[in-house]
Amino acid sequence: MPPIYDIKQSKAVFKRVLRTQVTILVGELCSVSQDIRNQFRTAVTPKRSVGASVNTVQDSSDIFEEILPTFAIEEPQFLLGSNADTAKGLTADKAPFASVDPVEAYIDSLPPGEEPVVLTVTKESQSLRTVMMLIDNKEEVECIHDSGSQIISMSAEIASDIGLSYDPNIVLNMQSTNGTMDRSLGLARNVPCTIGDVTVYLQIHVLRSPAYDILLGRPFDVLTRSTVNTISDIETTITITDPNTGVWHTIPTFPRGKTKRNNCQNVRFETEAPRCFHRRRQ
Repeated sequence: MPPIYDIKQSKAVFKRVLRTQVTILVGELCSVSQDIRNQFRTAVTPKRSVGASVNTVQDSSDIFEEILPTFAIEEPQFLLGSNADTAKGLTADKAPFASVDPVEAYIDSLPPGEEPVVLTVTKESQSLRTVMMLIDNKEEVECIHDSGSQIISMSAEIASDIGLSYDPNIVLNMQSTNGTMDRSLGLARNVPCTIGDVTVYLQIHVLRSPAYDILLGRPFDVLTRSTVNTISDIETTITITDPNTGVWHTIPTFPRGKTKRNNCQNVRFETEAPRCFHRRRQ
């Protein structure tokens, strides 16, 4: 240490520094002190007081009670459509938000004399599309094509009609849209199904009482690499690939309940024994 060093003077100077007032900006103070920032955040955050007026928001900090004023917030006015008289009778906490039709808003915003652009919109609903499929080489059944289903399923009634056997040890817990649970009856393995000229072998879950005969879900789409071709609102086709030959086929679809079954009828041929004509001897 140098000869001029004096520990007593050092302590005295340190005490004088602690007693000295320092001018500092509020921003600088907040930048170096986490505690100060937290207190400011608490002080300036509005909070409604229980039992107070709905238009009065009081500060929740006890530190700045005498500094920060009470904030008055003006409640928004809600108008239901164009009926202002009805809105006046509702309080702000009960007045609902009115949704505006974007098409009407667009038309109302047009300058006088300007023709609106014609907009094409969807219908409220569209019918499900179905295909006809020969199941197990026994019966042609209407099948709903639904890419949103994770499985291929069949009603127990159809399975019984065509005499289709299934494994009761493999079951699924099915949950409907309303939250109810139901179990499938079993799984029919490698069922030959012919659609057009394509024969595929499907794993079909048998359900007790669904609202359809057969539902073709995602496993069918993945196996056949299907592509839906929507030509119009009344004409839709499905292009599928034979998984065994690689040949593409395009098959028609029909609205549910309006499928066109095979019109070929079984023709019975009756044969008669040949007639023998014997000439009576004279």
